Amino acid sequence: MTEALFESELFGHERGAFTGAHARKIGLIESAEGGTLFLDEIGDLQSKVADESFRCDLYYRISTFPIALPPLSERPEDLPLLIESLLSRLSPKRFFIVAPESLTLLQHYSFPGNIRELRNIRERHTLLADNDIILPEHLPANVSQSTNLGIRINRTNITSIADIIHISIALHATVNH
Repeated sequence: MTEALFESELFGHERGAFTGAHARKIGLIESAEGGTLFLDEIGDLQSKVADESFRCDLYYRISTFPIALPPLSERPEDLPLLIESLLSRLSPKRFFIVAPESLTLLQHYSFPGNIRELRNIRERHTLLADNDIILPEHLPANVSQSTNLGIRINRTNITSIADIIHISIALHATVNH
């Protein structure tokens, strides 16, 4: 995105301000109108400011209240809640249960794509799971084969999978009545 287009998206423009500006356009900041405008990953712009490929004054106009959020790989304890939230948004009519083995693998995965990668993995689950249990085989190969912390998962742990199936059936019976 060019600097001019970026500035126009954020701050808007008046009709005739430049070629192609046929009407007044309200920018994102004005449309937030006293609310909050969340701009993701603007910290990446600091390096562009440093090498003068992004205007310093523009950066400081949009960087009013930065929120430092550690990458997902540093917050494995957040995964259960994030997974639940993503699954309820992606597939609101289905109730999924994440097998403990799958959750363990996910909690030890590095997530180079951060939350977007987790969302993509969740979408994959909603497509691949024949029932409502997300098993390790529903995970992408790079996650299910992750041994970066020496984790070894026994995928034939029938007792835990049987427990999950039992819980799933009970939950479905409760939700459907």
